[in-house]
Amino acid sequence: MLRKLIPFALLFSFNSAVFAENLEEIISNRQPGALLKLTRAIREGADVNKPVEDGSSLLSTAILTGCDRTIIKALIDAGAKLDAETERNVMSAFTVFRDDETTLRFLASEGFNIDLEVLKAATGNKSMKMFKTALELYNSRDFTDERGFTLLHSAAANARNPEVVAFLLRQGLYNAPQWRDKKLKKIS
Repeated sequence: MLRKLIPFALLFSFNSAVFAENLEEIISNRQPGALLKLTRAIREGADVNKPVEDGSSLLSTAILTGCDRTIIKALIDAGAKLDAETERNVMSAFTVFRDDETTLRFLASEGFNIDLEVLKAATGNKSMKMFKTALELYNSRDFTDERGFTLLHSAAANARNPEVVAFLLRQGLYNAPQWRDKKLKKIS
């Protein structure tokens, strides 16, 4: 009887190891049942911080490719982490290239930092709503970086959304020293 169980046990452990290491494929395919497959792989020991094929993290790949928030949440809950520089790069890229305010709010609620660099990147998004969401989530009143460049400089340099430039000008945020004390008018 034991001899019959050993090949089955070996086959099962091999399948589990293969399944557990295939996380990138699970999140990339976006097929029904992806969350269930991901949860199973994590439970079976998948390393959620193991770099994917291109060297990036699984979490950054999930965020930037538009995975469902439940997938992102499962990765975070399983211990997936980003170092501070990677987090800033991922959040900056997300605010430029994605048009998903709900996920941006979700990421902020999960502790992702919306700092000045992320906010400057958001000036390049073609969605005014995405920029305003990032601005709302920004946790400071300092709109000038260490070189003296303001949010308006970034918006003008990006030149992707003239509406952002006009919005900042309407706010009166064109003189760097005044920005620190300026209360933004109601975002509408």
